[in-house]
Amino acid sequence: MTTPADPPGHPLTADQHRLWFLQQLDPADTAYHLYLAHRWRGPLDPDALHTALDGLAARHDILRTRFPLIGDHPRQIVHPPGPVDLAVHRIPPGATDTDLTEAVAPYVNRPFDLTT
Repeated sequence: MTTPADPPGHPLTADQHRLWFLQQLDPADTAYHLYLAHRWRGPLDPDALHTALDGLAARHDILRTRFPLIGDHPRQIVHPPGPVDLAVHRIPPGATDTDLTEAVAPYVNRPFDLTT
């Protein structure tokens, strides 16, 4: 039970705190980034993909959670479900795996800020 004096959000789990702490040491680190690039054959319906990702984020709180510093401690803030920011890039037919890797590199190599 919380009282009016309690900060908003919830305490971080031990694993969440470890990730938060490591990010504070090196904000540019991308060691924990996991990504998947998939080559679809045939037409892709971006609206259907967006709907599926919105549903996934709505079911899994951690995909809507940030860890801001409140007072002296990081806290878990879970945001309500909303639309997922989805970028769709069309790769021309005949593109190589190297072309695909280069297309996703700006996203994979961008630091992920757990506070936001």
